[in-house]
Amino acid sequence: MSPNPTCLAPGESLIRYTLKSIGAALADMLAIVVLSVGTDAVPRATGIFPPLGQPMGDTLFLLAAAWRNNARLNKLLLPIRRY
Repeated sequence: MSPNPTCLAPGESLIRYTLKSIGAALADMLAIVVLSVGTDAVPRATGIFPPLGQPMGDTLFLLAAAWRNNARLNKLLLPIRRY
């Protein structure tokens, strides 16, 4: 099976295209990890969550779940605007 020639830029080899795709996927995973750690660090730094190593109550876990899933919920609940 040969690759679709329309997805390659002119003069770009399949190996280079594949390496760029792998690099983009790795960069995406790194961004997810960094943003997840940052999302957890903000409530800890502001004193909403206890410091690392101390237990959290059930209501704080619910708050953490809502905090992390806010963007997903907004995407589901807000209407799609087409311009």
